[in-house]
Amino acid sequence: MYTGQELSRMIPKSEVGVLSEDSKNVVELIEAAYNRLSSKVTVTHDALPDNVRVTYTPLCPGGGPAGDKGVCDNVKVGQMVSFNVTVTADECIDGEMSFLIGPLGIKDKLKVNLSTRCECVCDDPQEDNHPYCNGKGKVNCGMCSCKAGFVGQKCECSIGEKDEESSLRAACRKDNGTECEGRGDCVCGMCQCYALQGGSTYYGTHCECENESCEKFQNKLCGGNGKCRCKNCECNPDYEGTACQCKKSDEQCRTPGGSVCSGRGTCQCNPSASVSRATSGPTV
Repeated sequence: MYTGQELSRMIPKSEVGVLSEDSKNVVELIEAAYNRLSSKVTVTHDALPDNVRVTYTPLCPGGGPAGDKGVCDNVKVGQMVSFNVTVTADECIDGEMSFLIGPLGIKDKLKVNLSTRCECVCDDPQEDNHPYCNGKGKVNCGMCSCKAGFVGQKCECSIGEKDEESSLRAACRKDNGTECEGRGDCVCGMCQCYALQGGSTYYGTHCECENESCEKFQNKLCGGNGKCRCKNCECNPDYEGTACQCKKSDEQCRTPGGSVCSGRGTCQCNPSASVSRATSGPTV
């Protein structure tokens, strides 16, 4: 024979209460049991179009992690739960497609209509004298279309003739090459250089310089014995070489008698630096 408490533990979501002799507390017992009820809310979707993903992020106390379905557990009666739903299309979709989304166990569903915009279709307001363009042009696909007599990314440059615009752009080209070496924007005849990963930037009149691609020695930039300046190593006082790999010394090139290379050559890149070379002169 099982007691009421034992049966309650065996039956999920069940409640046990003590009824008074006159049963007057039956309504209170039902209300208390109802308010203690909890359930799991699971939101998911039906079949998805190809190359479409849906991610649910529960916004509820104790909600599970973001995933391909949303779960809120131990939801009390009257408690509101919500979910952030992210729909991602990995490829362009021809026309419009749809799918249904909603909580399990409930017939009501939300229909999601899905389409993609994969071509450059611009919705910019065709406003003349747009503030973004310094009042000297209008925005077209996120870029300024300047009035005659003005150039620049934001129409900030005033020019007199078309020839002047050409000369401004030519000033941004090194040896008639690409504007700012492709590493910056030409603004009023001057290059504004882009940033590099890691926080540093290109620099120089034509953005031709950066301090990351100097020659290495023993896997260290400038051998760890100098600084990289505009793709060239500037060596510390005691070092030389294209990668600062050579110590300024001829100690290892001296014979026991004290002469350098026996007087028949020059000592280059002292052998103690692991990269050595002795150039011999002609023998007599």
